[in-house]
Amino acid sequence: MANLHVDVMKAVHDAAYAASLRDEEWAALARSPEFDLLIGEYPEQAQRFIAANRGKLSRFGIGVARQAAPNRSLQQEEGEFSVVGQGMRRIQGLGVVSDLGNYVSNMSMPRMLHQRTLRSPHPHARVMSIDDTKARALPGVVEIIHRFNLSEDENARVTAGPPAHYLFDEEIFTVGDPVAVVAAEDLHIADEALRLLEVEYEVLPAVIDWRAGMSPSTPKQWESDFNGTISSLSEEALGDPEAGLAAADVVVEVQSSRSTEQHMALELTSNLVWWDQGRLHMYYTNQHAHGTRAGLAQRLGLPQSAV
Repeated sequence: MANLHVDVMKAVHDAAYAASLRDEEWAALARSPEFDLLIGEYPEQAQRFIAANRGKLSRFGIGVARQAAPNRSLQQEEGEFSVVGQGMRRIQGLGVVSDLGNYVSNMSMPRMLHQRTLRSPHPHARVMSIDDTKARALPGVVEIIHRFNLSEDENARVTAGPPAHYLFDEEIFTVGDPVAVVAAEDLHIADEALRLLEVEYEVLPAVIDWRAGMSPSTPKQWESDFNGTISSLSEEALGDPEAGLAAADVVVEVQSSRSTEQHMALELTSNLVWWDQGRLHMYYTNQHAHGTRAGLAQRLGLPQSAV
C-alpha cells in the first residue's frame, strides 16, 4: 500500500475514475496528505465527495466521526457586492502548498543529466588545485568542470564586482562560492562524486564583520579607493538636516544595519535546460526573464535568438 499513488483531485472530479479504485487504493487516498489538504482548503467540495463515496470512506472513519467543516470565509454572504468583500476560492492553493504544483524541480526530460555544485566552505580562500580523478572514475559520472579544465573564454565572467566573479574563481570571497560542478546520470551519483573531489585551498584572512570591514586597518581584498571591504558609498539627504538637528529637542545617534533582502520564490532555485533544433531552452526560478536570457546567451557565447 505504501507504493500506491492515487490522484485525489482526479477522483474528486471524475466519478468513473473514483468508481474504478480498489479497496487498497481507497485506503491510500484516505491517508494521503493531498486528501487532508482537500478537506482543509476545499471543505464544501470535500463534503460532496465524501457524501458520494461514504460507503468506501466510512471504514476509515471519514464521513462518520469526522466531517469537513465549511469554511465561512469562502461562503458568499448576501450584500451589495458579489466580488468585493467576498471570500474567493483559491483554486491554485493546493498546488502551491504541496508538491502537486508544476514546479521546475518536478519537471524532467528523457535521459536527462543531473547537476550538483561543490561550494567553498571558506569565507576567503584561494583554490590551489582540484583532483577529480576519483570522481571521474565513479560509474554514472558524465562530466566535471572547474577552473582548471576550462579555457579563459569558457570560464565566463558573471558579475562586474567588486570583486569581479567568474564561473569559477581562483580567489573566493564567500562561503558557498562555486568550486566545481558535476553532471551525472542521477542525483545520488552526483552527490557521491562531490565527496570524491579533492580540493586544496589556501585559506586567507576573512572579514566577516561589517564594522571591521570599514576599518582603514583592514587589508583590502580587491582594488578599491575605500577602506577595507567597502564597495561603494552613498549619501542621501532631504531638506536641511543640520537645521533639523539643531531644532530638535533630542538627538539620538545610532549606527544601524539590516540583513540582506532577497526575493523568495515558492520553490528552491532550480532549472531544467535542453537543446532543441539549435536553440537552448530553459526553465529557471528567476524574476527577470529577459535579463536571465541575455546573461545566459553572453556567458555561453550564443546569440539571444538561440536562447
